[in-house]
Amino acid sequence: MRFSSLPPSSLLAALFLASSAIATPLPEVPERFPHAILARAPVPPQEDPFYAKPSDDQFARRPAGAIIRQRSATPGQFTILPQNLASAEQVIYKTIDLQGNPEVNALTVFMPKKTDLNADGLPKTLVYQVAEDSPNSNCAPSIQLQKGGSGNLVIQLESIFINAALAKNWIVVVPDYQGPRSGFTAGKLAGTGVLDAARATLRVSSIVEPSRAGRLPLALMGYSGGALASGWALQQQKEYAPELSSNLVAAALGGLPVNVEDILLKLNGGPMAGLVVSGLAGQYNVRPELQEFFTDHLNADGFSRLREANGTCLPQIILANGGVDFVSKLDMTQEELLREPVVRKTLDESFLGVGAGVLPIPVYAYHATNDDVVGTEFADKYYADQISRGATITYDREIVSEHLLAFVTGFGSAIQYLEARFAGVAAPPSSTQTRLLNLLQPTAIAQLGPTVLAQIQALLGIPSGSLFSSNA
Repeated sequence: MRFSSLPPSSLLAALFLASSAIATPLPEVPERFPHAILARAPVPPQEDPFYAKPSDDQFARRPAGAIIRQRSATPGQFTILPQNLASAEQVIYKTIDLQGNPEVNALTVFMPKKTDLNADGLPKTLVYQVAEDSPNSNCAPSIQLQKGGSGNLVIQLESIFINAALAKNWIVVVPDYQGPRSGFTAGKLAGTGVLDAARATLRVSSIVEPSRAGRLPLALMGYSGGALASGWALQQQKEYAPELSSNLVAAALGGLPVNVEDILLKLNGGPMAGLVVSGLAGQYNVRPELQEFFTDHLNADGFSRLREANGTCLPQIILANGGVDFVSKLDMTQEELLREPVVRKTLDESFLGVGAGVLPIPVYAYHATNDDVVGTEFADKYYADQISRGATITYDREIVSEHLLAFVTGFGSAIQYLEARFAGVAAPPSSTQTRLLNLLQPTAIAQLGPTVLAQIQALLGIPSGSLFSSNA
């Protein structure tokens, strides 16, 4: 069978299959070979004291976003390739869990050798949410974007887009927004994780002086699972972190998962059913009431799949669960399942936009009309509702692409939109348009060359940002 005859979702599954050799963990390199090609795998978060939550009473009294500890980091692309930066560091910061209890998260700061400054002389800083999409903390970006990180090819591919932002001389901050229990699809948790990462960014002395932190320009960006985190951050910002209103300038959201229930039901039993298992495992990890429900109603095979998902990353979960009907692992019908109070509560709390105010900053949104993973119906309704209530949104719908391709074709216009907002250019009036291919937009075409060159310069060891900006 030719690839051209496969449905898009099967093509995505084929990509994961083809990449499985790359995505499997690499063997540890003995100390006697310090310059070996294979990099030593990072210590898993659950075994690394750096990630541990403090046990003292003072921790609970510290503000959200407080920095608990910091250390230098050695980022790497695709496990073994270096990134030529001024510096990189990991930060453990205070946040809350889904129940509102004190918790810690990690973030990684990527510092280019030059920084592009705004009119106030402050560095433009992008808070970038990768699509972690896994219920395993070893698949988080602070692990996967280090040298030796392996297992989550999706995150490693996103280093290409991180490089494009670094090539603009932007500081890039990448949070582990799912938290230490890896609550994939728990939108509220992801949103507070992003907002507290933004708060922590204002406390990183290598980025900004404390006296000027209140004006540091921040933009949010993410696709698919990363858009889910960014979207929930925007929904909660005015109530949870109102002080960030003076920092946030714009956001870019691609392939936004608005209704998790709709996505899980559509994917169940299909080639991408692994996302159902991964999403439910993520909710299971952070909701004790859901753990009790599954204990009472899930069969042995279902539990085995949850346990396996909690020990691997998305590519492996996709491969292991293609075609699986997870609902059949329960002792009830789908209709009965959706009426169960604990399930209904989980799904209702995972619906972006319910009871939401107006998006607080200008947003560039993009979505494939033929998205085979995150359908466009609820995204269309969400953006239309936001625009009708006064939000500033440029929404580009794309006909040709599906979920994976739109990630690439929409990026150029998205980063150009953020660049204009960083430069102080007023956002255009809200609009919705359907295009054949977003990549054909002038803004996307203009960004294509710099994106490719940014990756080449990263591979060749040319300092990030040295090709495209003269600002120091």
